[in-house]
Amino acid sequence: FLPSVNVVYSPVTKINLRAAFSNTAIRPELKDLTPLETYDLQSFSNVKGNPGLKSTAITNYDFKMEFFPSAGEIFSIGVFHKQLINPIEYSQSTAERFSIRKPLNTGNAYVQGIEGEVRKKLDFVGFAPWLKNVSLFGNATLLKSQVAAKKFNDSEGLFAFFDAHTLTGQAKYITNAGVSVAAFKN
Repeated sequence: FLPSVNVVYSPVTKINLRAAFSNTAIRPELKDLTPLETYDLQSFSNVKGNPGLKSTAITNYDFKMEFFPSAGEIFSIGVFHKQLINPIEYSQSTAERFSIRKPLNTGNAYVQGIEGEVRKKLDFVGFAPWLKNVSLFGNATLLKSQVAAKKFNDSEGLFAFFDAHTLTGQAKYITNAGVSVAAFKN
């Protein structure tokens, strides 16, 4: 069951307040479920699938405030929190005889952050009328994640315990920016 609720409230014409709740899922890839052992040329290690993997269940909470100064422009700031049950991470064994990577459902986790977005038209630059069709945009997100410590009962004895850690591959921040040119009119 994956419900989703989104609410938008506009206290004044140019401002929106958004709140959202949803449940989502991440299903394991087929290669992660197959108990076949292969050699991965990217990580230079043996990789073995895990037929016991469970899907990751995610509960999402989002809140955002948007300000629209004029058509095609936005300034927004938002916060979010995601609760992950059974996240899937690749783990390296600690066995001395050989090294193997295996996908595991590690401890429950959360990801939370704050994000901002700006899109501004350059039509206010009077000495360059050709800029009226040009907009600058950008966004940035600051993130924090934590995976709870977990003890494993691995049948092969390769994975025993994981300390609390940041979600594998999680960046601390994400940014992007660009220029948009409206070359065609509707």
